[in-house]
Amino acid sequence: MCSKSTQSAVVQTEQGAIRGTFDIAAGLHTFFGIPYAKAPVGALRFRPPQPYEGWSGVRDASRFGSASAQLFDSTEGEFSELTDEPQVEGQPWVGSEDCLTLNVWTPAVAPHKKPVVIWIHGGANWLESSRLEGYHGDQLAKNGDLVFVSINYRLGVFGFLDVSVLGGTEYSGSHSHGLLDQLQAVRWVCSNIAQFGGDPENITLMGESAGSIDISWHLAGGHLNGLVRRVVMMSGYAGLPGLSGDLTYGLSDASAGDVAREFFADCGIDSFQQLNEMTTADLMMKVHQLSESRDMLFHMDSLFWPKSHAKSSLVDPIAFAAKGEATGIDIIIGFTNYEMGLWLNWDEQIDQLGMDSVIENIGIPARLAESVKNLYCETFPDENDGQRAMHLLGDSAFVMPSLWAAEGLARNNRVKVYRFDRETDPRRRAQHAADQVYFFDKLDTYVGKRLAGLPANSTDSKERESLVRLMQGLIFNYAETSQPDYPAWADYDTENRPLLALDADPSIKSDPYCKRREWWFQNIYPRP
Repeated sequence: MCSKSTQSAVVQTEQGAIRGTFDIAAGLHTFFGIPYAKAPVGALRFRPPQPYEGWSGVRDASRFGSASAQLFDSTEGEFSELTDEPQVEGQPWVGSEDCLTLNVWTPAVAPHKKPVVIWIHGGANWLESSRLEGYHGDQLAKNGDLVFVSINYRLGVFGFLDVSVLGGTEYSGSHSHGLLDQLQAVRWVCSNIAQFGGDPENITLMGESAGSIDISWHLAGGHLNGLVRRVVMMSGYAGLPGLSGDLTYGLSDASAGDVAREFFADCGIDSFQQLNEMTTADLMMKVHQLSESRDMLFHMDSLFWPKSHAKSSLVDPIAFAAKGEATGIDIIIGFTNYEMGLWLNWDEQIDQLGMDSVIENIGIPARLAESVKNLYCETFPDENDGQRAMHLLGDSAFVMPSLWAAEGLARNNRVKVYRFDRETDPRRRAQHAADQVYFFDKLDTYVGKRLAGLPANSTDSKERESLVRLMQGLIFNYAETSQPDYPAWADYDTENRPLLALDADPSIKSDPYCKRREWWFQNIYPRP
């Protein structure tokens, strides 16, 4: 946590007064663990979020709220980053179902109308928390003179699983309750952020990985209209559609039901009564047991995604992008140059699977197998079969969904596209999530060292610092005016398809994915 030396001012929210702390070194007021919805426990378990009614007196906001209940994964952060409680021997999980809180970093309270950035963390919708040090907004709020907000939301079974397959239609849409949590938090920010020095009419919503994917569903459903002015989606659009085989089915309500039925069968849960009577510990142990016997990427990381659902107007983001409708919201969307490098943390053999195995796993039709193998062989002639398969995986899960979004949305919206090229090491390269530790200026944290590596020498250190300043500067200007401070970075269009390649020496690329994009759009993605 940031070093605190004195109490912050009292801020009056719609729910009551709160007092945080003041970080003298950073010059920031911080307010942690602010509830934006009722605790989703008891009668509210597996239900949509409900507004928090409030409190009397002055509420202490000096400590983070609980992380959402999840398995502890040392790849994501240290145990102490996820909880204030001591680690219990033999307990593989951490957090609580009572987790719907948010955090604020601000240079000044009172009505200053500073730009506001809201952050939705990643973690495949079943891991991570806004508590993690890599997501602390101190450097952003200080360097950008803005108000930074990070949120928690329900994860996994509690926020992204279709429990209606056991509980009936009254639980329809439960596969996307985590999304509703996020919207409840955004609405809270709109209603209260002026008291923290922020401008409620100048909000940028950002997310990475699952956080970015979730934003794509908010955008597609029109739920952000009138709430935020712009979005930044980092490495994620629509919910890993390339790993679902049939795009239409993979993003559907029917798919959510099938996923849930398989999950409950695997966990030996056959009635809603049994499910609802299970404690947090009972359920998390079931998830742990499942994770011990299942593949991380092709199974565990594919379980907990939003799906289309008519009652909550959750429109499929792939179909939404195809329509190219105006949203009134400016968009930055991007990805890293070697997304799948991150998954080597969970499977040291993943870059040895090869094209045939990956083609089968992601559901590319057999009739297209030879053409896609030829395409990636031609594109990456100096790489081996396993490395080409890593590019194919990254394209299916992250790159092509993002380009599909840019292609459609740019017709009536201002869209900018970036790619993060800074390599971690020769094997992981520019891996998934590495861009966020540069954006947050958290290279020296536990997760920063894992995702960005250590500097090789003084020149490398200077280049890393330069990239931090560049990436933060781009976002600071964007959050204030919708114009990143990089004049050569033009809006995306379907003629030039400009892309900003982010490294120590950034550059603009013109349609660098031409051949791969054409193959994917002709063979996999639906035509409007």
